[in-house]
Amino acid sequence: MPLVITRTLPLGLVASVGVAALTGCNPQSAEITAGSFTAMLSLNTSQVFVDDKIRIEDFENSWEIDCRGLSEEDPNRLVNAEDVCLDGGRGLSVGGAPVQHETWVDRDAFIGVHEQLDPWRGEAIMTSEGDLQLTFHHRLPGEDFRFAFVVDPEFQPRECVQDENGNLSQQKIDGDWLDEWTRSMTNPNYDGSTYEFPGYADTGTLFLLNSGAYQFNPDQTTSTWNLAEKYEAGFARARFGPEEMFIQRGLYGRPRAYTAFDLDSRDGPDPADLYFVDANTLGLDQFQGDDFEEKLRANSDFITMMRVPERIAGETQAEFAAMHAGKVDGTMYTPVVPTNAWRRPDESPGGFDKWGEMHYSWVRFDQDRDQLKAGETVSGEFRLYFYGSNSQSHLLVEGSFLADKVRNDTWTTKDVREIKREESGIELCGGIPED
Repeated sequence: MPLVITRTLPLGLVASVGVAALTGCNPQSAEITAGSFTAMLSLNTSQVFVDDKIRIEDFENSWEIDCRGLSEEDPNRLVNAEDVCLDGGRGLSVGGAPVQHETWVDRDAFIGVHEQLDPWRGEAIMTSEGDLQLTFHHRLPGEDFRFAFVVDPEFQPRECVQDENGNLSQQKIDGDWLDEWTRSMTNPNYDGSTYEFPGYADTGTLFLLNSGAYQFNPDQTTSTWNLAEKYEAGFARARFGPEEMFIQRGLYGRPRAYTAFDLDSRDGPDPADLYFVDANTLGLDQFQGDDFEEKLRANSDFITMMRVPERIAGETQAEFAAMHAGKVDGTMYTPVVPTNAWRRPDESPGGFDKWGEMHYSWVRFDQDRDQLKAGETVSGEFRLYFYGSNSQSHLLVEGSFLADKVRNDTWTTKDVREIKREESGIELCGGIPED
């Protein structure tokens, strides 16, 4: 049976990914037309080195990084490590400066492996819940690498609104998200420079894989807000040999804020580390008209806030490139920073207006959203960034894909939630289920 991501777990599109082999299933229906991956395997925590089935020497490219500052006499030091560390050997050098954001690379030694993607199997299906999922299997030297990404073609956050006559209807929250994300690919940066979207093209439909992300409450940063299911547009999961990989979530503040909180949640981050502007600072009266986006993009406080994730995205690209140690091109992994000026600001710190955000994983389809369905041809590209579920390992995957004909999934049950609503006689807002 195929590897299928379903929505049965609390994180919406995150759901259990079964990793059974695809042999014996329907014929292959999707292919990678170009692409590659880089795995940074943690020397002391990766299951790859425990199982010892993957032959590192057989990869197209492999290298060692050891910036732990160990002495030459230390038997734990990797003697063939690349010369990519700062003076003294402690910390990865990024143009002579220390790592600021991807600080995990300084916590262990790593074996880097890189290879062109050439999957032996690919499949594109519409799940029983109406999500479009693409799955690929690639042979490793001695093991298998599989990854899947899924998006909701009908993604659009809505809320139930009652009019003066008591009638209920669903209305879009913050306008059309997919249209605005797609428009972000060609919007200028907040520093006035031309934005260069880190993909092969900047047309079609852009999905940010934001499932599992969370925000900090700017008024009390020990409190977090997990994204509700209606705000989750997509998700991805991978397994690199024996190692389970989770998608790196999008961030609504500096990476260091999330890193520190993940290590010790007793103390929240400094509110200054959040990509957020308070309503009182902005002054909401000026944003009531139809020209609010133009005014917001010209607001000095909003510009100052948005320039931080833009700068960090560029610095993160440089850090990824440094990890590749000159062996291969590592510059294509620039995180995406949507403009967010299309969200009319209000008084509440909740929601996404007045916030900046940075996303490591995304999928861009060449087609419009209404073509992302069973029976259609779909194509596009992706950037995926994963971390080990029980290790310091990290995985970067990029490529373009083509599926001649998307198939309906025949392996899973129908949408149980819809069935239960019908059985219980539940009436939905406006007759439509909330996203």
